[in-house]
Amino acid sequence: MQDKQYTIKELRAICQEDVGTKNSGQTFFGLANRLVSIYLTKFLLKTAVTPNWITIIGTVVYLFGIFFFVFGTWESALSGYILLIFAGILDACDGEIARFRKIKGGRGASFVEPISHDIMYALTFFPIAYGAFIQTGNPYVFIFGAAASIFKLLYRLSEARYLHGILRSGAAIKNGMSPKPFKDRSFVTKTIYAIYRHTATSTGILLPLLIAGLFERLDIYVIGYGVYFFLLWFALFTKHIYRFRKINQEEANEAI
Repeated sequence: MQDKQYTIKELRAICQEDVGTKNSGQTFFGLANRLVSIYLTKFLLKTAVTPNWITIIGTVVYLFGIFFFVFGTWESALSGYILLIFAGILDACDGEIARFRKIKGGRGASFVEPISHDIMYALTFFPIAYGAFIQTGNPYVFIFGAAASIFKLLYRLSEARYLHGILRSGAAIKNGMSPKPFKDRSFVTKTIYAIYRHTATSTGILLPLLIAGLFERLDIYVIGYGVYFFLLWFALFTKHIYRFRKINQEEANEAI
């Protein structure tokens, strides 16, 4: 718990760092969360609650919010969306508290936070698919809902496996194949990444969900993301195969 009383401006400087700058990679939804989250962070800093517990609570709130979409009405969608917004604010608070308390790395950043997002992606699309079924009576939405969850998780798994692979390869690091900081990436890469962040992350998928929920067309949402996440995973998988072949060639050349 803190003794000194910090102003909101001081807390933003400490807890949010470069959030909102062109090098932060934040989504519009994430930036909006930061406008509000710092006030909740100020309150939570007076308690002994840890960032990991905030992550866990935020995940539970998120899952409750997603559950509301099973009813297939715009009223339930709006109620669920309000909970999702609160979960997003909590997701911002855990990082802000960690920065304030100078907690770097550890189980929170390397396990609790990523696994909480894995749980969200795994369970997000099934309630929405059920809501779409209630609206349309089309059983195929369950297939697309399953595809959306599976291929999003495969995308994240592919990223993790790729990072594990290149960190074990001296040739990959030597030839600049390891990931660069966001600020050092090319304009094209930043643009592609921005599109991905605004459409395919835990915050990026929420605005389309709100629109689909209010218009009671969750079927379009589920089908769209089932196809979209498959294409994203396939593109990433293809890129990784190309890069690993290049790494193998570099390692073979070094062995000669």
